Amino acid sequence: MLNIDDLKAMSEATLAGRHAHIRAAEQIVEQEAQRFTKEWARRRNGPVIQQLTGWCETRRQEAVNSVLSRLRGKLSDADCAATEKAFSRFQNRLLHGPISVLTEETHAGAASGYTLAEALLKLFRLPE
Repeated sequence: MLNIDDLKAMSEATLAGRHAHIRAAEQIVEQEAQRFTKEWARRRNGPVIQQLTGWCETRRQEAVNSVLSRLRGKLSDADCAATEKAFSRFQNRLLHGPISVLTEETHAGAASGYTLAEALLKLFRLPE
């Protein structure tokens, strides 16, 4: 037969067991919130990233075509492919920083009142 003290002890033991799991649950919630925020920022900034990448891809192709047309007949197919790959690598390295920072941005705006996405649109004169 249980008395009130036994019930109190059982209640306290149960509560202590629940408290032991609070920190782990808080960590899971924090990790999922960060994951959601990153994914939300990526999706929100997706159109700007797509425009920036497309803009840069157009200029890369123009530069490659210009170089290769001037060197037509002087380069082997392997040399042309290597040139194309070098320009592509350069483009990827050039865009990596701005795109990484843009996807990490979680604040509504900067000190100037612009978000990074708006700043990229203005800096590269991309259509809004």
